[in-house]
Formats: sequence, structure tokens, C-alpha cells
Amino acid sequence: MNDAVYTLERDGRVWFRNALNNAEIETLIKANLSNKAHGMRINWNTKQAAILRSVSSLHDLASRVVPGAKPVRALMFNKSPKANWVVPWHQDRVVAVKHKHEVRSYYNWTKKTGVWHVEPPLHILEKMVFARIHLDDNTQENGCMEIALGSHKHGYISSETIPECVAALPNEICEAKRGDVLIVKALTLHRSGASKSGALRRVLRVDYSNQDLAMPLQWAVLGQRKPLP
Repeated sequence: MNDAVYTLERDGRVWFRNALNNAEIETLIKANLSNKAHGMRINWNTKQAAILRSVSSLHDLASRVVPGAKPVRALMFNKSPKANWVVPWHQDRVVAVKHKHEVRSYYNWTKKTGVWHVEPPLHILEKMVFARIHLDDNTQENGCMEIALGSHKHGYISSETIPECVAALPNEICEAKRGDVLIVKALTLHRSGASKSGALRRVLRVDYSNQDLAMPLQWAVLGQRKPLP
């Protein structure tokens, strides 16, 4: 087990500081991934998706901690004075799929911007991670993320027991510089506060998995069941 995997399994997150260079960051920004929308779900069938996949160093990082990982969802968060919000403590427990099929152990179907989302079995989420790519500096002043270290080890955490769990664990303010990449276990409790700054806080989030969903379900990423090139 390499150091990055050990840290991820222990804490529920691992940092890769200064992981992307300015050219790679500008590639993502010029792909219009940082538009004015505060929470844009990226359509992987578009030119944007191709440009995102071209930043191979990002996907190499994910493969270092989850062998065979492929991107299965992408979101863009653009917190600014005109689009400001607070996110309470929570776990991310849904995945994006190509089509809706009633399958045992897949619950709570919702449709978001035309894409079906569903809560999969625990074993799917336990092996998933999401990467946060910081396109701007993230600080407490502009609403950076906070996580409860080790909370991923508790499986599903009910809303009633979240405060107790958070209080019992060390919490980390995830301040980051432009170009830093943070990879987080999917079930890690996290939150973010409102921005108190005029500075932009653009973050690209990419979810990764190395598993297949139960047939006939397919990940929403082009409906593929094998790693993207």
C-alpha cells in the first residue's frame, strides 16, 4: 500500500498539492467549465468532456489511489458574491446513471438537469472517491470545504447522528491553493460555509469509480462499462 492510499483509507482524504500546472488549469477554465452557474453538472457527451479528459495528470492521480478508476460524474462549483450558499454536514450518496431501471438495492431515484441519479448499495460508495480540483485559492473567507476525518469508516450516517459523529472526529478546514487536488472518499462527511470574500472560489469536482453497476444500469458517462481512454 503506497502512502497516498494509506492516508486516504485512514483519513478519508489525501492531498496532492500543486498537482496541476497553470496550463492545465487554464485548459479547464477555457473549456468553459467555470461558467457563471454556481453548480453546473457537466455533460460528458460534449466538447467540454473531451477537454476535461485531456488533463491526464488528474486522472493519473485518481488511479494512484483507486486502481482502474474512471470518471463517472463531473460538477462545477462557482461560489462568488453573486452565487453564495451554505452546505451543511452531509454524505454524497447518489450516482449518475444513463437510464432508470428498477434494480434491487438501488433507491431514491431523482432527476437532476436531465440525468437520473440513484443511491446505490453501500459497497459501491465505499470504493468511490471524488477529486476536487481547485481553480482558485480556497480559504475560510471564501467558503472552502470542511471534512470530518475518518467519517467514511462509519458507513451510512443518519442525519440524526451526524452532529454526534462530527463532534467525535477531528475536523479539517480544506484550505487550498490554485492547482491543488484533494481526493476524498465518497462517504466522508463534509460541509462548506458561505463566502465572506469578493474572491471567486471555482472548484471542479470529478467522481471516480472502478466498479460496474448492477445490470442493466450504466454510469451516465457515455454509458460505458470500461475505463475511458
